[in-house]
Amino acid sequence: MLVIFSCAWALPMYTTKSRRVPSRCLERHGMPEDPESDGWQEVDDTTAIHVAFFDNRAFPDTNSIQRAAQLVNSSSQSPVRFHAILLRIRRLDGFSVHSISHFCPVLDCLYNYLVESAHGPGPQYMYKLFIPWILPKSIKRIVLLDSDTVVLRSVTELWDSFKAFGNALVGLANEQNDLYAPMIGKNGGVQLLYLNGMRSSREYVRFMDNFNEYGYRIGYLGDQTFYTVLGHLLPHLLYTVGCEWNRQLNTHFGVSADRFKNCSGCALMHANQGPVKCIAKHIQTHQDTTCASWHLFVDSRPSCLRVNNVQRGLRQHFASCCN
Repeated sequence: MLVIFSCAWALPMYTTKSRRVPSRCLERHGMPEDPESDGWQEVDDTTAIHVAFFDNRAFPDTNSIQRAAQLVNSSSQSPVRFHAILLRIRRLDGFSVHSISHFCPVLDCLYNYLVESAHGPGPQYMYKLFIPWILPKSIKRIVLLDSDTVVLRSVTELWDSFKAFGNALVGLANEQNDLYAPMIGKNGGVQLLYLNGMRSSREYVRFMDNFNEYGYRIGYLGDQTFYTVLGHLLPHLLYTVGCEWNRQLNTHFGVSADRFKNCSGCALMHANQGPVKCIAKHIQTHQDTTCASWHLFVDSRPSCLRVNNVQRGLRQHFASCCN
Protein backbone atom coordinates (compact mmCIF):
# COMPACT_ATOMS: atom_id res chain seq x y z
CA MET A 1 0.00 0.00 0.00
CA LEU A 2 1.52 3.33 -1.07
CA VAL A 3 2.03 5.78 1.78
CA ILE A 4 3.23 9.14 0.43
CA PHE A 5 0.51 11.52 1.55
CA SER A 6 0.04 14.10 4.27
CA CYS A 7 -0.86 12.83 7.71
CA ALA A 8 -4.16 14.73 7.73
CA TRP A 9 -5.42 12.73 4.77
CA ALA A 10 -4.84 9.40 6.45
CA LEU A 11 -6.32 10.03 9.87
CA PRO A 12 -9.87 8.77 10.43
CA MET A 13 -11.89 11.95 10.96
CA TYR A 14 -15.32 12.54 12.44
CA THR A 15 -18.16 12.78 9.96
CA THR A 16 -20.77 15.52 10.04
CA LYS A 17 -23.88 14.80 12.08
CA SER A 18 -25.98 14.39 8.94
CA ARG A 19 -23.82 11.41 7.87
CA ARG A 20 -23.97 9.59 11.21
CA VAL A 21 -26.72 7.20 10.19
CA PRO A 22 -26.99 3.42 9.74
CA SER A 23 -27.11 1.99 6.25
CA ARG A 24 -30.24 -0.12 6.87
CA CYS A 25 -28.85 -2.55 4.28
CA LEU A 26 -29.57 -5.55 6.49
CA GLU A 27 -33.10 -4.31 7.16
CA ARG A 28 -33.76 -4.06 3.42
CA HIS A 29 -31.87 -7.08 2.13
CA GLY A 30 -31.14 -9.39 5.06
CA MET A 31 -27.81 -10.98 6.00
CA PRO A 32 -25.44 -11.77 3.10
CA GLU A 33 -25.82 -15.33 1.90
CA ASP A 34 -22.83 -17.63 1.87
CA PRO A 35 -20.97 -17.62 -1.46
CA GLU A 36 -21.28 -20.51 -3.87
CA SER A 37 -18.87 -23.43 -3.65
CA ASP A 38 -17.61 -22.57 -7.15
CA GLY A 39 -16.69 -26.19 -7.82
CA TRP A 40 -14.24 -26.36 -4.91
CA GLN A 41 -13.88 -29.47 -2.83
CA GLU A 42 -14.05 -29.07 0.92
CA VAL A 43 -10.48 -28.51 2.08
CA ASP A 44 -8.91 -29.46 5.39
CA ASP A 45 -7.13 -26.17 6.01
CA THR A 46 -5.23 -27.62 8.94
CA THR A 47 -2.89 -29.09 6.32
CA ALA A 48 -3.37 -26.71 3.37
CA ILE A 49 -2.61 -23.00 3.77
CA HIS A 50 -4.60 -20.49 1.74
CA VAL A 51 -2.86 -17.25 0.70
CA ALA A 52 -4.49 -14.50 -1.35
CA PHE A 53 -3.36 -11.35 -3.14
CA PHE A 54 -5.69 -8.53 -4.09
CA ASP A 55 -5.40 -6.15 -7.06
CA ASN A 56 -8.57 -4.65 -8.50
CA ARG A 57 -6.93 -2.32 -10.99
CA ALA A 58 -7.86 -2.64 -14.66
CA PHE A 59 -4.29 -3.82 -15.33
CA PRO A 60 -3.21 -5.74 -12.22
CA ASP A 61 0.47 -6.22 -11.41
CA THR A 62 0.37 -9.99 -11.75
CA ASN A 63 4.16 -10.22 -12.04
CA SER A 64 4.59 -8.83 -8.50
CA ILE A 65 1.87 -11.15 -7.23
CA GLN A 66 3.58 -14.20 -8.71
CA ARG A 67 7.02 -13.16 -7.42
CA ALA A 68 5.67 -12.58 -3.90
CA ALA A 69 3.93 -15.96 -4.02
CA GLN A 70 7.16 -17.74 -4.94
CA LEU A 71 8.77 -16.58 -1.69
CA VAL A 72 5.70 -17.65 0.29
CA ASN A 73 5.77 -21.08 -1.31
CA SER A 74 9.48 -21.61 -0.74
CA SER A 75 9.07 -20.71 2.94
CA SER A 76 6.19 -23.05 3.72
CA GLN A 77 6.36 -26.42 5.39
CA SER A 78 2.79 -27.17 4.27
CA PRO A 79 1.01 -27.09 0.88
CA VAL A 80 -0.01 -23.57 -0.12
CA ARG A 81 -3.03 -22.77 -2.29
CA PHE A 82 -2.79 -19.36 -3.91
CA HIS A 83 -5.68 -17.05 -4.80
CA ALA A 84 -5.75 -13.82 -6.79
CA ILE A 85 -8.70 -11.49 -6.27
CA LEU A 86 -8.94 -9.35 -9.39
CA LEU A 87 -11.41 -7.11 -11.16
CA ARG A 88 -11.97 -9.71 -13.87
CA ILE A 89 -11.28 -13.40 -14.29
CA ARG A 90 -8.05 -14.10 -16.16
CA ARG A 91 -5.55 -16.93 -16.34
CA LEU A 92 -2.76 -16.78 -13.78
CA ASP A 93 -0.55 -19.84 -13.48
CA GLY A 94 -0.54 -21.35 -10.01
CA PHE A 95 -3.53 -19.31 -8.82
CA SER A 96 -7.26 -19.66 -8.46
CA VAL A 97 -8.60 -16.33 -9.71
CA HIS A 98 -11.73 -14.74 -8.22
CA SER A 99 -13.60 -11.74 -9.60
CA ILE A 100 -15.07 -8.79 -7.68
CA SER A 101 -17.13 -7.63 -10.65
CA HIS A 102 -20.54 -8.54 -9.19
CA PHE A 103 -22.03 -8.10 -5.70
CA CYS A 104 -25.42 -9.24 -4.48
CA PRO A 105 -27.77 -6.39 -3.37
CA VAL A 106 -26.87 -6.41 0.34
CA LEU A 107 -23.12 -6.35 -0.34
CA ASP A 108 -23.52 -3.65 -2.96
CA CYS A 109 -25.55 -1.64 -0.46
CA LEU A 110 -22.95 -2.05 2.31
CA TYR A 111 -20.08 -1.15 -0.01
CA ASN A 112 -21.73 2.07 -1.22
CA TYR A 113 -22.56 3.03 2.35
CA LEU A 114 -19.02 2.45 3.66
CA VAL A 115 -17.27 4.37 0.87
CA GLU A 116 -19.32 7.52 1.44
CA SER A 117 -16.50 8.84 3.64
CA ALA A 118 -13.60 7.38 1.59
CA HIS A 119 -11.44 9.24 -0.89
CA GLY A 120 -8.37 8.68 -3.06
CA PRO A 121 -7.72 4.94 -3.37
CA GLY A 122 -9.81 4.28 -0.24
CA PRO A 123 -12.89 3.06 -2.16
CA GLN A 124 -10.75 0.53 -4.05
CA TYR A 125 -9.19 -0.85 -0.87
CA MET A 126 -12.65 -1.24 0.65
CA TYR A 127 -13.43 -4.14 -1.67
CA LYS A 128 -11.13 -6.22 0.53
CA LEU A 129 -13.75 -6.12 3.29
CA PHE A 130 -15.96 -8.31 1.12
CA ILE A 131 -13.47 -11.12 0.54
CA PRO A 132 -15.48 -13.49 2.79
CA TRP A 133 -18.28 -13.34 0.19
CA ILE A 134 -16.00 -13.23 -2.87
CA LEU A 135 -14.14 -16.45 -2.09
CA PRO A 136 -15.93 -19.84 -2.18
CA LYS A 137 -17.51 -20.92 1.10
CA SER A 138 -15.25 -23.99 1.23
CA ILE A 139 -12.34 -21.65 2.01
CA LYS A 140 -12.64 -21.09 5.74
CA ARG A 141 -9.52 -19.05 6.51
CA ILE A 142 -7.04 -17.10 4.45
CA VAL A 143 -3.88 -15.02 4.74
CA LEU A 144 -4.20 -11.87 2.63
CA LEU A 145 -0.89 -10.26 1.62
CA ASP A 146 0.03 -7.09 -0.23
CA SER A 147 2.26 -7.80 -3.22
CA ASP A 148 4.99 -5.55 -1.77
CA THR A 149 5.69 -8.04 1.03
CA VAL A 150 8.65 -10.40 1.39
CA VAL A 151 8.17 -13.52 3.54
CA LEU A 152 11.36 -14.39 5.42
CA ARG A 153 10.19 -17.19 7.72
CA SER A 154 7.84 -20.10 7.18
CA VAL A 155 4.34 -18.85 6.44
CA THR A 156 3.21 -21.88 8.45
CA GLU A 157 4.14 -19.90 11.59
CA LEU A 158 1.84 -17.08 10.53
CA TRP A 159 -0.97 -19.49 9.70
CA ASP A 160 -0.67 -21.00 13.17
CA SER A 161 -1.70 -17.62 14.60
CA PHE A 162 -5.29 -18.63 13.82
CA LYS A 163 -5.05 -21.04 16.76
CA ALA A 164 -4.77 -18.07 19.13
CA PHE A 165 -7.77 -16.16 17.72
CA GLY A 166 -10.31 -17.08 20.38
CA ASN A 167 -13.42 -15.08 19.40
CA ALA A 168 -11.52 -12.88 16.94
CA LEU A 169 -12.46 -12.78 13.27
CA VAL A 170 -9.59 -10.72 11.84
CA GLY A 171 -5.88 -10.53 12.61
CA LEU A 172 -3.65 -7.54 11.77
CA ALA A 173 -0.37 -6.17 13.10
CA ASN A 174 -0.17 -2.67 14.55
CA GLU A 175 0.91 0.36 12.57
CA GLN A 176 4.52 1.17 13.47
CA ASN A 177 3.70 4.87 13.94
CA ASP A 178 1.04 7.01 15.61
CA LEU A 179 -0.92 7.63 12.43
CA TYR A 180 -4.25 6.80 14.10
CA ALA A 181 -3.58 8.17 17.61
CA PRO A 182 -5.19 8.04 20.10
CA MET A 183 -6.41 4.72 18.66
CA ILE A 184 -3.93 1.90 18.09
CA GLY A 185 -3.64 1.77 14.32
CA LYS A 186 -3.67 -1.47 12.36
CA ASN A 187 -1.80 -2.05 9.10
CA GLY A 188 -3.65 -3.83 6.29
CA GLY A 189 -0.63 -5.22 4.41
CA VAL A 190 -0.92 -8.60 6.18
CA GLN A 191 -4.37 -9.85 7.15
CA LEU A 192 -5.52 -13.11 8.71
CA LEU A 193 -9.20 -13.54 7.90
CA TYR A 194 -11.41 -16.13 9.59
CA LEU A 195 -13.82 -16.18 6.67
CA ASN A 196 -16.39 -18.56 8.14
CA GLY A 197 -16.67 -16.44 11.27
CA MET A 198 -16.97 -13.18 9.33
CA ARG A 199 -19.72 -14.63 7.15
CA SER A 200 -21.82 -15.87 10.06
CA SER A 201 -21.21 -13.17 12.69
CA ARG A 202 -24.22 -10.88 13.02
CA GLU A 203 -22.18 -8.65 15.34
CA TYR A 204 -19.53 -8.13 12.67
CA VAL A 205 -21.93 -7.56 9.78
CA ARG A 206 -24.04 -5.18 11.89
CA PHE A 207 -20.86 -3.23 12.64
CA MET A 208 -20.47 -2.79 8.88
CA ASP A 209 -24.15 -1.85 8.61
CA ASN A 210 -23.84 0.83 11.30
CA PHE A 211 -20.26 2.03 10.79
CA ASN A 212 -21.02 5.66 9.95
CA GLU A 213 -23.06 6.02 13.14
CA TYR A 214 -19.84 5.85 15.15
CA GLY A 215 -18.58 9.07 13.58
CA TYR A 216 -15.42 7.86 11.84
CA ARG A 217 -14.39 8.41 8.24
CA ILE A 218 -12.81 5.72 6.10
CA GLY A 219 -10.57 8.25 4.36
CA TYR A 220 -7.57 7.37 2.20
CA LEU A 221 -6.52 4.01 3.65
CA GLY A 222 -9.79 2.14 3.26
CA ASP A 223 -9.99 -1.27 4.90
CA GLN A 224 -7.19 -0.75 7.40
CA THR A 225 -8.99 2.29 8.81
CA PHE A 226 -12.16 0.18 9.11
CA TYR A 227 -10.21 -2.51 10.99
CA THR A 228 -8.53 0.08 13.21
CA VAL A 229 -11.96 1.37 14.28
CA LEU A 230 -13.20 -2.22 14.70
CA GLY A 231 -10.29 -2.99 17.02
CA HIS A 232 -10.94 0.20 18.97
CA LEU A 233 -14.69 -0.31 19.47
CA LEU A 234 -14.98 -4.13 19.41
CA PRO A 235 -11.52 -5.35 20.43
CA HIS A 236 -12.66 -8.94 20.99
CA LEU A 237 -13.18 -9.29 17.21
CA LEU A 238 -9.61 -8.33 16.27
CA TYR A 239 -6.46 -10.31 17.03
CA THR A 240 -3.14 -8.45 17.06
CA VAL A 241 -0.59 -10.26 14.90
CA GLY A 242 3.01 -10.12 16.12
CA CYS A 243 4.91 -7.15 14.72
CA GLU A 244 7.56 -9.48 13.29
CA TRP A 245 4.95 -10.48 10.69
CA ASN A 246 4.55 -6.94 9.34
CA ARG A 247 7.81 -5.03 9.64
CA GLN A 248 6.85 -1.91 7.72
CA LEU A 249 9.71 -0.16 5.92
CA ASN A 250 7.73 3.08 5.78
CA THR A 251 9.65 5.87 7.54
CA HIS A 252 7.38 8.64 6.18
CA PHE A 253 5.71 9.32 9.53
CA GLY A 254 8.77 8.67 11.63
CA VAL A 255 9.77 5.46 13.37
CA SER A 256 11.43 4.52 16.63
CA ALA A 257 13.35 1.45 17.67
CA ASP A 258 10.84 1.14 20.54
CA ARG A 259 8.30 -0.03 17.97
CA PHE A 260 10.27 -3.21 17.37
CA LYS A 261 11.72 -4.08 20.78
CA ASN A 262 9.02 -6.70 21.38
CA CYS A 263 9.14 -8.13 17.85
CA SER A 264 10.42 -11.66 17.47
CA GLY A 265 12.89 -10.70 14.78
CA CYS A 266 11.68 -9.95 11.28
CA ALA A 267 9.52 -12.65 9.69
CA LEU A 268 7.95 -10.54 6.94
CA MET A 269 9.12 -7.29 5.39
CA HIS A 270 6.48 -4.88 4.07
CA ALA A 271 7.72 -2.22 1.65
CA ASN A 272 4.82 0.16 2.26
CA GLN A 273 6.40 3.39 1.07
CA GLY A 274 7.07 4.46 -2.49
CA PRO A 275 10.89 4.69 -2.35
CA VAL A 276 11.43 1.35 -0.59
CA LYS A 277 9.19 -0.71 -2.85
CA CYS A 278 12.26 -1.30 -5.01
CA ILE A 279 13.74 -3.39 -2.16
CA ALA A 280 10.81 -5.80 -2.23
CA LYS A 281 10.93 -5.95 -6.03
CA HIS A 282 14.68 -6.63 -5.98
CA ILE A 283 14.36 -9.46 -3.45
CA GLN A 284 11.34 -10.95 -5.21
CA THR A 285 13.02 -10.78 -8.63
CA HIS A 286 16.21 -12.49 -7.44
CA GLN A 287 14.40 -14.76 -4.94
CA ASP A 288 17.27 -14.07 -2.55
CA THR A 289 16.46 -13.14 1.05
CA THR A 290 20.02 -13.44 2.37
CA CYS A 291 21.44 -10.58 4.41
CA ALA A 292 24.42 -10.33 2.08
CA SER A 293 22.16 -9.63 -0.90
CA TRP A 294 19.92 -7.24 1.13
CA HIS A 295 22.79 -5.13 2.41
CA LEU A 296 24.59 -5.13 -0.93
CA PHE A 297 21.51 -3.69 -2.60
CA VAL A 298 20.86 -1.04 0.07
CA ASP A 299 24.53 -0.03 0.26
CA SER A 300 24.76 0.31 -3.51
CA ARG A 301 22.65 3.47 -3.10
CA PRO A 302 20.07 2.71 -5.80
CA SER A 303 18.31 5.84 -7.05
CA CYS A 304 15.00 4.75 -5.54
CA LEU A 305 16.45 5.07 -2.01
CA ARG A 306 18.16 8.44 -2.35
CA VAL A 307 15.44 10.40 -0.56
CA ASN A 308 14.53 11.44 2.98
CA ASN A 309 17.33 9.53 4.72
CA VAL A 310 15.63 6.26 3.83
CA GLN A 311 18.94 4.38 3.82
CA ARG A 312 19.76 5.50 7.34
CA GLY A 313 16.39 4.31 8.63
CA LEU A 314 16.75 0.98 6.86
CA ARG A 315 20.17 0.33 8.39
CA GLN A 316 19.08 1.41 11.85
CA HIS A 317 15.73 -0.36 12.18
CA PHE A 318 15.48 -3.08 9.54
CA ALA A 319 18.91 -4.74 9.46
CA SER A 320 17.32 -7.98 10.66
CA CYS A 321 14.88 -8.17 7.74
CA CYS A 322 16.86 -10.81 5.90
CA ASN A 323 18.06 -14.38 6.39
